[in-house]
Amino acid sequence: MGKKKIVIAGGGFAGLSAVQEFLRQKEIRAEYEIILIDEKAHSEFLPLIPDIVAGWLRPESVRVSFRTVAKKYACTFIQASIRNIDLRGRRIELDERTITYDYLIIGTGGKPNFFGNVTLREQCATLNTVDDALRIRRWLSQRAVPKTPVNVVIIGGGYTGIETATNSHYCIEQREAEPYLWLVEKQPEILSMVPGWLRDYVEQELPKLGITVLTNDSLESVDGGTVRFASGKQIDDCLCIWSAGITLPSCLQTVPGTRKRGRIAVDTFLSLSDAGFPQVFVAGDAAAFTDTRTNEPLRMAVMFAQAQGTAAARNICRSIYKKSWKPFRPHDLGYLIPLTYRKGPGVVLGRKTGPVTGYFLHYLMCFYRSDGGNRKRLLHDLLVYRLLRRSVPPSE
Repeated sequence: MGKKKIVIAGGGFAGLSAVQEFLRQKEIRAEYEIILIDEKAHSEFLPLIPDIVAGWLRPESVRVSFRTVAKKYACTFIQASIRNIDLRGRRIELDERTITYDYLIIGTGGKPNFFGNVTLREQCATLNTVDDALRIRRWLSQRAVPKTPVNVVIIGGGYTGIETATNSHYCIEQREAEPYLWLVEKQPEILSMVPGWLRDYVEQELPKLGITVLTNDSLESVDGGTVRFASGKQIDDCLCIWSAGITLPSCLQTVPGTRKRGRIAVDTFLSLSDAGFPQVFVAGDAAAFTDTRTNEPLRMAVMFAQAQGTAAARNICRSIYKKSWKPFRPHDLGYLIPLTYRKGPGVVLGRKTGPVTGYFLHYLMCFYRSDGGNRKRLLHDLLVYRLLRRSVPPSE
C-alpha cells in the first residue's frame, strides 16, 4: 500500500512555503507523499517581473525550476494544468490523469480578469509571468527607434499598472525613443487603496515621466493597435497592457464555499471547514482571509502568501498529530510602490517611508525573499544593470 498524499495545488509563494514547512516534518514525510502541482516548469518571483520589462533583470534571476525545488525539498513535482478540483471525491483532475489526496492546500493564485471579454483577452498583453514581461520588452525594443514615438496604454491604476507603466517608460527611454504612455483607471482615482499622501505623491511623479493618467474612463475596444475608450478617446499604433485585477483560475470556480472580493473565503485557520471540508486549506491570493481590523479580506501580498502557506502546512501537521489547530495571525510589515527611477514610497511598519529609502527596502526585501539559489544572480543584476543603469543584453 502506497503512502497517503498531501497535495499542494500551485507553486507560488504560498505553495513553496508549505513545501518548505513539510520538509521539516520528518515523521509526516515518512507516512505522506508531498505532491506539488503547477502548470509551469518554473517558480517565478512576481514582484520583480516588471523589472524584466525595463531590462535590468535576467529571466534566470527571478525564476527557479520546480524540478530543482522538488529535489531540494524532497517532494514530488507534477507539471500539469489542473482542470478540476473535486473536494467531495478528494481528487485533482489533471489533463491526462487524476490525483487523489488526503489533505489539500490550494495555492493557485489568480489570473488576469478580463470580465468575460474574450476579445480583450486576445488583443491585450498582460504582465503576470516572466514570459509576459519578455514579450512586452520585445515589442517595446522593436519599436523604440531613436527619436521615434512609442505608444503604450496600461489599463488599471493599481500597483501592477503603475510598475508596468514606469518600467515600460524606462525601456523606451533607454533606446532614445519618445515614450508616450497612458494609465487608464475606471475609478475616480488611481491607487484607491492607499493613503491620500501616497496617492498624491505618485500622481505628481507620473506626469514628470510623461505618463498621462486618465481616470473615470475605461477601455471600450482594442482592434490591432488601435485602442478606444468609453470617453470617445482613441489612440493608434499602441501596445495595450491589461492590468485591471485578477480572478480565480477556472479550476476553482466550482470549489464550494462563499466568495469575498472574488476569492475563496476561509476561516481563521485558513481551512474550508465551514463548507464541510476540514482537510482542505486555501492560502495566498486565492484565499479571502478576513482581517479583523477592517472586516475585509487581506490584500494580496507576498508576505501574507508565504505566511499562509506555512500556517496551512502546520495545521495539516497538527491534524495528523491529533492536535488543535492554530489560527492564522497576519503581520503586516507594510507596502512599497516602486516607481523605477530609484523611488519607492510606501508605508513600512506603520510609518511613512520616503521614496529613496523605500526604493532600497524594496530590493532588499526581494533579495531576502528570493530563492537562495537565485540570490547571487539577483545581486549581480541589481549591481550591474540596476545601479549602473545598464540594460540586459537583448539575447538574455
